[in-house]
Amino acid sequence: MTNRTVVHGAIVEAASAVPIDIAVELKPGIPGLTILGIQDNAAVELRGIVRCALRAQGYTLPRNSGSIDVMPSPGYSRAFSGRIRDAGSLALPIALGILSASGQLDPTYIEDRLFFGSLDFGGNVTSCRGTIAVENLCQELSLQGIVSAATPRGIRPYHSSLQSLDSISTDALSNPEKLIGRTMPAEPEQLSPVYPPAAVSAVAEALATHRPILIETDSPERAGEAVRAFFRVGESDEATLMRDLARAGAKGNVAVVSDVGTASTAGIIGGGRPILPGIISTVSGGAIVLGNIDQASSHILQCVAAATRRDTVSIVRVDGTYQFPSDAALVMTVREDRSKYALKAFERGLFPKVEQPVVVDIDQLEEGLSQILAHPGSLVAYRENVEKRIEDSSLYVDATSKGGIKVNYSVDGEPKTVELVKQIYEENDTLCIQAFDVTEGSDSFGALWSDVTVNLDGPAQGDRTVYMKRSDIDPLPGILMDSEVFGSVIDGTGRGGYEAVEVSSNAFLSMRDLPEFREMVVPAEYKDIAVAAGVKFAVVPAIEAKDIALMPDGLVNVGGHDYTLYRGQTFEESQKVDAILDQYDELSVAPHRVDCSPSTKKIIDSLRLTTKSTASSGGVVTMERDVVLPHVQSLKH
Repeated sequence: MTNRTVVHGAIVEAASAVPIDIAVELKPGIPGLTILGIQDNAAVELRGIVRCALRAQGYTLPRNSGSIDVMPSPGYSRAFSGRIRDAGSLALPIALGILSASGQLDPTYIEDRLFFGSLDFGGNVTSCRGTIAVENLCQELSLQGIVSAATPRGIRPYHSSLQSLDSISTDALSNPEKLIGRTMPAEPEQLSPVYPPAAVSAVAEALATHRPILIETDSPERAGEAVRAFFRVGESDEATLMRDLARAGAKGNVAVVSDVGTASTAGIIGGGRPILPGIISTVSGGAIVLGNIDQASSHILQCVAAATRRDTVSIVRVDGTYQFPSDAALVMTVREDRSKYALKAFERGLFPKVEQPVVVDIDQLEEGLSQILAHPGSLVAYRENVEKRIEDSSLYVDATSKGGIKVNYSVDGEPKTVELVKQIYEENDTLCIQAFDVTEGSDSFGALWSDVTVNLDGPAQGDRTVYMKRSDIDPLPGILMDSEVFGSVIDGTGRGGYEAVEVSSNAFLSMRDLPEFREMVVPAEYKDIAVAAGVKFAVVPAIEAKDIALMPDGLVNVGGHDYTLYRGQTFEESQKVDAILDQYDELSVAPHRVDCSPSTKKIIDSLRLTTKSTASSGGVVTMERDVVLPHVQSLKH
């Protein structure tokens, strides 16, 4: 007679749990246990542990030929290498499968349950790394998970899909306990952003933009404590999962590597056998602090910088590629007397994958932090506000084709797209930047949206310096000041709240000036044209004259830009043009003409005729010229 039982178990591969079905079959024959689907040396070790654990708890080993087939659960669609290297977590389900197949355990106990845990020789259930991943798998498969009661409290899930088991004794199996969820530190009820001192805001904005930070200090741990103030108290589920997989003891959003010179790439980035996530993955969403950066090898530093930029670490092995999160900010420390040597290394390009870091003195940083201790969580809110402004906006820069700079952001919950246009203040030849509305479907498409900069005085540094001020009404200036793409703040002290910003060369070259913007961006109906009636004309948007029948009549030049001059085709159409001129600043045709048609030339020539003047009784002089116009017999001034 054959007794066959299937038990659900799991193993951990990379950052996820793989469901494993364990089929235990007992049949008459030579007593013994054969484990299939696991490497021979691991199978021998596992068989010995299970036998000792069952005997220690008073169970009887079956006097039959036992076959244990270990295989991935049918229908599991995610990537799996197919090789089970670390089978320690299968000891518990194998032992329970043997008990069920031999009639020593009620078969209903193992139904709709997934068992994950190792055993010691005394039959106690010991914890395995990957409890969080197994908890996620149990939720996905709608199974009740059974794990070790020895699972560290700090990484226990807070969901109800897991129960704990301390041993395989009869009493323990009859009364599995609910796991106590991990406790999360309390957050402040409300995070109120503040505007911190310069050193603090520099670190907050660098963290938000993932720009490297270099802190001058003798103690990396001291820098780590300062950086923790910028993050929320609790850690993310992803970071908890990585910490469980890596068996990392430290908690929180900031990890400190005291001496990066003695650290290994596998320890920081990840690797080994079995493949484990590195320190950088355990603080995903936070920051990693590398101490004594002047002692770091170029390879390690560039690997860390590349990982933080890509937000994912990929570890390639023969049996596949394993990925772990690495969304962490890079913070480095160096002794003050070694700071200049470290900075020279960055300036000379010895670390091409590492951006030039933001340099902060630890004393200034701690002094700034001490000024805002009365506002719990305020720095978190400040950093998250900066991140949100950057995420909600997107700057497109193409210096090679002068494609313009467009910014997408939100105003009162409504999406807005503007293009930045550069001009020069004529009174002192300084740079001016304005934003024009280019939101698709907007009624004000092509119109001036806002003046991004103000004209205080001459530039403070070169001809690309402008003055900007953050505003609660329009977040655009703040978005640009927080963006490394647009430029950098060179004088944050400000005058009347205005800060000096040096526009980057790429952004400066990419911005169009006003005529280029009108020509390239504004639709034809919104572009300016010149319309004339008699000897006067005005430059108006083409849409103003959309219902008037016009004919070209030469060229005029206004402000260095040539416009085709248009006139009404009939007397009635000319009257409509004259009505438009009353709404705009009128100019004389003669001083602005570049080229003219025969009709315009005839008007100009006729103005050279002798003027007849008469004086009225009131002393008013009336001047009359005989001018031949296309639709007017005389013109009086």
